[in-house]
Amino acid sequence: MSFSNEQSTIINEDVLTTRAIEKDSIDLIVTSPPYNVDIKYNSNDGARSYTDYLISNL
Repeated sequence: MSFSNEQSTIINEDVLTTRAIEKDSIDLIVTSPPYNVDIKYNSNDGARSYTDYLISNL
């Protein structure tokens, strides 16, 4: 899935497997931080350690 206009293109694919991106063509990557990893949010107490987060997302 993707979106394009005159100024930008948004590609929603796995960065490790996509063929939609040319090498050395990326200026910015916006990601979502890992949640529930020792960070206190208003709606989350961050009870899981970062190591546990990494292990559970292998």
